[in-house]
Amino acid sequence: MEDLFKTLSVILRPPILEEFFVYYEGKEGSGYILTDPKLMSEKLRKKTVFILGQELKPDTDTDLFGFFKHPLSYLGMLDRTEMIFFMGTNKDLFETKYYYQSVNLISQTRIFELYGNGFGRDYNYVKGEWK
Repeated sequence: MEDLFKTLSVILRPPILEEFFVYYEGKEGSGYILTDPKLMSEKLRKKTVFILGQELKPDTDTDLFGFFKHPLSYLGMLDRTEMIFFMGTNKDLFETKYYYQSVNLISQTRIFELYGNGFGRDYNYVKGEWK
């Protein structure tokens, strides 16, 4: 239980790229919107993680065992718990925006996603789905 509290204290602290951190509408979680993808790549650690006993390597597309509606590209870790997934770009006349999804890894069967300032949801993988 003490490990969970330590992990949550890391998750609920200000994000590494705080000025670009956003909460997506409609309880779609949180992440980052950048106009320069180098900012993200400079902070990321290309770290392989294990989820449900499966190896997830950077630059691999995944739906995270049904967590996402469609596959996103796992890029790496921003800190010891924050996994970053590339969602895509949106280009207009003036700039290109790069969208990233943030999901916190608690254990191989447990993840946490922030939905607002200081609150989020804990998901456990049970009987083939995230609950």
